[in-house]
Amino acid sequence: MDINQSLAVAASNGDEELCKQLVADGADVNYSSDIDGDTALIASAGEGHYGIVTLLVEHGAIVDKKNDEGWTALMTAASGGHVDIINYLFDEGALIEHVDVKGYTPLFMAVDNCHFNAVNCLIKLGANLGHKCYAGELAVNLATRKRRPERPDIVQILRDGYE
Repeated sequence: MDINQSLAVAASNGDEELCKQLVADGADVNYSSDIDGDTALIASAGEGHYGIVTLLVEHGAIVDKKNDEGWTALMTAASGGHVDIINYLFDEGALIEHVDVKGYTPLFMAVDNCHFNAVNCLIKLGANLGHKCYAGELAVNLATRKRRPERPDIVQILRDGYE
């Protein structure tokens, strides 16, 4: 495994000290995996490793770089419900309306995984509630279809626009 692959693995696993060392040793913070195109930033954002996300961005990681499925770090953070990372990446210039290969935006990712706080955060940041994925579905339609008894509030917040 080379230094760039090691950074991707360390970032995904949450090993911040190893990430710091690998970056100091010259690892490419924008290296994309040959398997799925994930970068260390995409992986760490999805796992909720805030310290690693900030380290990578501070060392030049491209916040809107996409993997092979069209996912960005903001999308993986939304999918994982990591509001702190969503806010940080947005503040660093990440675009809130990137779409993946299905036409899903970060809002769809948060809805698909029933993360109320992430949905609320994305709405407050200006996510487009009228966006339709390539199947012609709105986020509120996805929320209705994916509704869990313990999370009926996601449908309501999408209908209301924000809490």
